[in-house]
Amino acid sequence: IPVVAVNDAPMKTAFDNRYGTGQSCVFAIGDVLDRAGIGLRDQTAVVIGYGPVGEGVAAHLRALRAEVAVAETDPVRALRAAHDGYATGRLRDLAPGSLVISATGAPHTVDAAILRVARIVAVAGGVPGEVDVDRAGLRAYERDGIAIPHLDRAGDGALLLARGGCVNLAAAEGNPIEIMDLSFAVQLSAVALLLRNALPPGVHPFPAEADREVARAALTARAERIDVPGSAQRHAQQDWRSPRYRAASA
Repeated sequence: IPVVAVNDAPMKTAFDNRYGTGQSCVFAIGDVLDRAGIGLRDQTAVVIGYGPVGEGVAAHLRALRAEVAVAETDPVRALRAAHDGYATGRLRDLAPGSLVISATGAPHTVDAAILRVARIVAVAGGVPGEVDVDRAGLRAYERDGIAIPHLDRAGDGALLLARGGCVNLAAAEGNPIEIMDLSFAVQLSAVALLLRNALPPGVHPFPAEADREVARAALTARAERIDVPGSAQRHAQQDWRSPRYRAASA
């Protein structure tokens, strides 16, 4: 059957992931830790992965005055994190004593060795097994004899939020509707694409023009107005070379 890859659409990843998940995960972490008497301000934090979710998590942590570093295996994303002003390095060097937040969506990102040395561990987004908790020996964390919801101690090591699950869902209410409406609009547009076109079996990208149409609708709903490119700008978008180089090549 034909499938439209809505999860890869820029109007989904650039907003739902970066702003929605970034905000809701950091707020969920802050709420849980606040009940344990731990603040995010001046907390040393490590974000694992600098994709859209990692970017959002890092930005919201920085806004709340945490000291943020990024651990990333992709050299381009690591360089982007450095240019965005974050310290970068290897996870094993950054994790000791830090709030470690996995934003990779990959299993076994946080292993037993990291759980032993980190101060706090949480997962933003999340897949099963992103934190290796099978042998962690989890026990409820208590403050003044009262167990703190969604907070456990992993053996003698880190405090673990939501048992390594998706923290914004397991310990909070997920993303706000103000950002999810963009993802729902992309999904609805994909359904319309499937109904109106006889697509062959396989995975199809969400069309760029459909992505722009969702953005235009969102701007209209917010009473925002933007410029429309003129003929010169449209021509420049088709041929980015300056006139003298176009003349030389002709």
